[in-house]
Amino acid sequence: MQQSRQNNFYTFVSMAQSEIPLVSIVVPAYNAEDTIIETLESIAKQSSFACTETIIVNDGSTDNTVNTVQDFIADKPSMRLYSKENEGLAATRNYGFQFVKGKYLLFLDADDLIDVDFISLSLEQFKSNPEIDIVTTEVQHFERESHIYIPPTFSAKTILKINCFVITSLIKSQAFREIGMFDTNLRFHEDWEMWIRMTEKYNRVAHIDKPLFWYRKRNSQNSLCDLNGIDDIASRAHLYIYNKHFRLFSSFGFNLRQLFDGLDKATYYQKKYNGLWYRKLYYRYFGRKSWRDYRKYD
Repeated sequence: MQQSRQNNFYTFVSMAQSEIPLVSIVVPAYNAEDTIIETLESIAKQSSFACTETIIVNDGSTDNTVNTVQDFIADKPSMRLYSKENEGLAATRNYGFQFVKGKYLLFLDADDLIDVDFISLSLEQFKSNPEIDIVTTEVQHFERESHIYIPPTFSAKTILKINCFVITSLIKSQAFREIGMFDTNLRFHEDWEMWIRMTEKYNRVAHIDKPLFWYRKRNSQNSLCDLNGIDDIASRAHLYIYNKHFRLFSSFGFNLRQLFDGLDKATYYQKKYNGLWYRKLYYRYFGRKSWRDYRKYD
């Protein structure tokens, strides 16, 4: 019965594609039984002008995520659930992407939400300018914190200093496929590294000045961002990204000494990560004594 409903859904989609393009939403889920229904409801409530398919990927959950999702999507042919062994966000998003049928692509984590008009307003940007590659919005933090976050304005240089995009930004499926999807070597900042590769070629950005993406700052403080201070995974990710994209960093003057000269004076990295990632990189190439000598001139 579920398969029949899905077939009918895609028959409808193929007939409507010329007017309403299909948006594929990939939702990775690991032990998300407490939040994922709220996430899926935010998708189901999208305005009638949006045509979406939702691909939920259970990443080896050990709680009741699977049964919770199955019950919710039983009467929703546009939503499908797949399961795999636990591999983390990058691999899980890539896995879900293989089932994508839409022209446009959105990643939404299983504890976050999108505004009822997220899809329709984002598609309006693509419709008004087909050359657009990425549509991003302001971000509403909720649960533990409540404030609006405005991502930094993108430029080819700024993206090397700080991630200019939240993962829940609308892109074209073909572009994501072409750049090679997510790098599964990364446990953290896999989205930032993907955006670096994406914007080397696909860098025409539209920003909607409304908080259409709702990012949950958990009361439990057990997200990867929260755990970064304990596990120091961000520093290792920065080192990996810098080494992987050394040519690109160098082309903007971010080769070793210049990188530290440019980043050491109360910049974003120092304020957010206390200088950990570039200090460790400095240690690797110049040693700890050299760092102490370097800092004498601050």
